[in-house]
Amino acid sequence: MLNAGAVFPHLKPKELGEEAFDAFFGISSCGLKTRTRKTFARSARYAFQACGRQDGERSLSSDLTSLNRGRMTPRLDTPRLVLRQFAPGDWDAVNLMLSDPFIIRYMHFLTWTADQRRQWFEWCVTNAQHPDPDALNWVMTPKDSGSVIGVVHAQPSDDNDAAVSGERSLGYLLNRAAWNQGYMTEALRAVLDDEFGTRGTPQFRATCHVANPASARVMEKVGMRREKTVFDANFAGTGAQWHHYVITNAEHAAQR
Repeated sequence: MLNAGAVFPHLKPKELGEEAFDAFFGISSCGLKTRTRKTFARSARYAFQACGRQDGERSLSSDLTSLNRGRMTPRLDTPRLVLRQFAPGDWDAVNLMLSDPFIIRYMHFLTWTADQRRQWFEWCVTNAQHPDPDALNWVMTPKDSGSVIGVVHAQPSDDNDAAVSGERSLGYLLNRAAWNQGYMTEALRAVLDDEFGTRGTPQFRATCHVANPASARVMEKVGMRREKTVFDANFAGTGAQWHHYVITNAEHAAQR
């Protein structure tokens, strides 16, 4: 995962829980949107420390144990795809997406170095080995090739965003070569089916930059409705307008 100290050198270790998270957690529809502040102590802060610890912070095992709030990342199968845990051999394919300026133009990854991308990837691999992670990360692979073409992420929503207790947030990115083929819609439907049906999640949230209508269409295709459009002053330290989409467990069940 990202070495927060390297990216936020003006912050003391105890302060990493807020600003560092603003630039990290939540891949949102071809734009990793922030989740921020209060939930960082529960999940993202431990991930930062696990792969880029500061002096005086907790041990790796302690940090990762703090993420154990959910269940092991399940393998999900769709007609064309397999969604599975991150593995060390996925690096080249994932890095290709994270370093493509067109794919990440609405993401905080746009400012990341190769080392920062690598640390985030290694955290995803490490987190997948734990039996009960709060944040679930999948790589997407077509069944006919096995190549990695995308990433999907689910984790608890930030307390500032969550409209209901237990709400979780959804995010994703996809290799350009796989765009406009319905892959992400297919993958997100599988994740929502699993999270709503197996985990019992009450509501999911996802966000996208207002300049990214393709991402908004994906959310709408999986049944999400636009809740609001707000200015997020924490995105990459600058600020931008973001659409918020939500779907409840009951709404999802009614659409099946």
